[in-house]
Amino acid sequence: MVKVATKGQQQIADENKETIQQFGIATVMVGGLYFVLGMTYFNMEGWAWWGWAISFIIQVASLLVMRAVSKSKTDAKGHVVDAGLDLNDSSAIGEPCKDLIILATISQFLGLFTNYGFLALLAAPSYGIYKALAGFIIPWFTASPPQDEEKDEREDKKARKMERRMKRMQ
Repeated sequence: MVKVATKGQQQIADENKETIQQFGIATVMVGGLYFVLGMTYFNMEGWAWWGWAISFIIQVASLLVMRAVSKSKTDAKGHVVDAGLDLNDSSAIGEPCKDLIILATISQFLGLFTNYGFLALLAAPSYGIYKALAGFIIPWFTASPPQDEEKDEREDKKARKMERRMKRMQ
C-alpha cells in the first residue's frame, strides 16, 4: 500500500500566503485597470460603476475571509504551530472564495466592454442555490425514513423463527 504524503504546517502556511498574494494581485490589477480605463478611455457612467463596486466588494470580502481562515499561529521560536485552514484544499472554504474572486475578476474584465458583463455575477447565487438543492434539500426530501433498530431486530427474529418452522415442516 502506498503511503500518501501529507503537507506540514509550515508548507500549508507558505502556500496560503502565496495564494492570498496571487489573488490579491489579481484583484488590485483588474480592479485598478477597470477604474483607470473607465475614468479615462471608456468614460463609464452609472450602472457600470455600481457593477464595478459590487464586484470589487465581492473580491475584497473573499480575500478577507481567506486571510481570516488561514491565519497561522507561531510559537516563541517562530515555528508554525497551526497554519489555519488549507486554502488549496478542494473541500475547504478557500475554493468558493477563490471561485468568487475569479468570477468577479472576469465580470470586471467583461464589464470594460459591455455593461452586460456584470451579469456574470449572477452565476454565484445560481451556483449557491444549485449546491444547496443538490447537497442538502433534495437528499433530505428523498431520504428514507429512519429505521427503528428494535423493529428491525424483531423482524429478523421473526424471519429466523419462520425459517426454522419451515425446516421442521419439510
